[in-house]
Amino acid sequence: MAFNCLPTSHRWNNGFSDCPNGNWYYRDWKGNSYDANAAERQMKRLECCSSHYKMTCHACQKPIQRGDQITQVAESTGMELRYRGADSRDNILPHETRFYMVCVGENKWVHRDCVPCEFECGRLMGIWTHWSARHEAETPPQPHAFTYMADRVSRMVARIQARWRGHMCREKLKEMERDAQADRIRIQIKEITSTPDYDLCPDLTIRLQKLRQKLRDLEGVDKMITKYLGSRVFNRWVRILFDRGRPSQKIYSGVIISTRRRLQIQVFTVLYSDGDRLSYTAARLKRLLEERHYFECEEADELSVIM
Repeated sequence: MAFNCLPTSHRWNNGFSDCPNGNWYYRDWKGNSYDANAAERQMKRLECCSSHYKMTCHACQKPIQRGDQITQVAESTGMELRYRGADSRDNILPHETRFYMVCVGENKWVHRDCVPCEFECGRLMGIWTHWSARHEAETPPQPHAFTYMADRVSRMVARIQARWRGHMCREKLKEMERDAQADRIRIQIKEITSTPDYDLCPDLTIRLQKLRQKLRDLEGVDKMITKYLGSRVFNRWVRILFDRGRPSQKIYSGVIISTRRRLQIQVFTVLYSDGDRLSYTAARLKRLLEERHYFECEEADELSVIM
C-alpha cells in the first residue's frame, strides 16, 4: 500500500501523517538506480523538452508548434505528492541520488525562453519556470535572451491608457461644444422672452418651444429627471420653483424622504428646507423639475435661491 498524498502545507505541519509510521516521507517500496535515472529524466523533461502538441504559450500568447522547445511553469496550484526517486537509503552512491516532488494542479507550459508573471502586492512579479530557475541566474557561455511577460503586459497597459486618455479628451471636446451650443440657444431664448407679448405671436411661441426642446436634449434634462425619479433612492435632493410668474417666485431645496404607490401611481414625499412636506406624483414632480430647469436657464439673474 502506498501513501502518496501530502497536504500543501506539509512543511509547516507538526501533526502526524496517515502513513503507518507517522512520517510524511514514508514509502513502502525499495528504490534503485533505475528510479533515480527515471527521476533525472523527468526533471530534465520539466526543464526543457520538445512539444508534441500545438498549444498557446501562457506568457507571450503566441502559438507553440510541434517540435518547439518548451518548459513548465514552476508553481503549485494543487496538492504536493511524495518525493520520487532514490537516495542513500536505497544503497546507491551519493552522486547517483536523484529525487523530485510531484505537484498536481494547473499545468502551464511556455516557450523555453519565456518568463510569465502575475499581479501581486500592487505590481507585476515574474514567475519562475524550470528553465529560467536554472539558467537566469547563471552566466553561461551563450546567455539566453528571455522574453518577459511583464514587458508585454506593460505595453498593453500603456496602449489602453493612451486610448482612454484620447477617449476622455474627445468627450471633453464634445462637452465644450455642447456647452457653447447651449449658450447660443439661451441667448436666442432670452431675446424671444424679452420681446413684449411674445406669447401672443404663434411663430415666436413655436420657435421658443423648439429652442427649449433642443436645449433640453443638449443638457440631458431627461437623464437628470430619471436620476431623481427612476432610481427611487431616498435622500435625493431636488429644487422646485414656487410662485412662478409672481414677484415672490423662489427656488426651494428639498429632499425626497419617502416614496410609495397609490392606485398604481408612484408618489414622492419631499421635505423642504423650511419644514414643509409635500407629496407629488412622478409626472407632477417631473414637470416641476422641468420648470425649474427652464427658469434657471432663462432668468437666473432674477431669482433668489433659498438653500
